[in-house]
Amino acid sequence: MKDERIECNGYREIEKEVNCGHKGYLIRYGIPNCERFSRSVEKGLFDKNGAQWVKCTSECLIQKLFDIYESNPDISCSSIEQKAFDTHVSCYLDCNFCTICRSQKWGLLATYQFSDFLNVKSISQVYDVMSQCGIFHCFT
Repeated sequence: MKDERIECNGYREIEKEVNCGHKGYLIRYGIPNCERFSRSVEKGLFDKNGAQWVKCTSECLIQKLFDIYESNPDISCSSIEQKAFDTHVSCYLDCNFCTICRSQKWGLLATYQFSDFLNVKSISQVYDVMSQCGIFHCFT
């Protein structure tokens, strides 16, 4: 889906400014996840609506990172990670995750890695999103 091309370079641009390195959120988490979703769209694992959600969410997450950095150019690496994670739920919901989660569950399951859910932040985010969508809405 060429019209739904996912651009991940925003993470690299911010990394050039904050220099958090390979252990920082941008290189360790942001870029790999963005690129994984981009590849899933290119492979056709998402239909048009799913690809639009991936594009919207990626753009939202990157824009919020730019906003975070611009509001505090001296931000620490740990703070940028915390603030970046804090944007995930709103970006998912603002891009209509609840509308696409049921029809796109196979694309989502094929794209996420089990390790994505092995930390408290991620589990909390899943709970927050599912609470907004309806706990069983995405899985029926």
